[in-house]
Amino acid sequence: MYNLLQMLGLIDSVYITNIPFAKDGKIAFIDTEHFHKWPVKFNRLSHSLSNEMNLYWMSLINTNGQVP
Repeated sequence: MYNLLQMLGLIDSVYITNIPFAKDGKIAFIDTEHFHKWPVKFNRLSHSLSNEMNLYWMSLINTNGQVP
């Protein structure tokens, strides 16, 4: 997800309500009105993640998407 948000500049998709799970269990990107706009404010998703996932998400942010 980090790579998609960054590569496409999906600044609207950093809100948890804009990336729900679909019935098939996949993530759906909705409200993609604004794209190809940078910088993407990845921190806006942090408060919606579990502690474990938040640590991983922050490591992605700090390493520009490189898996630690």
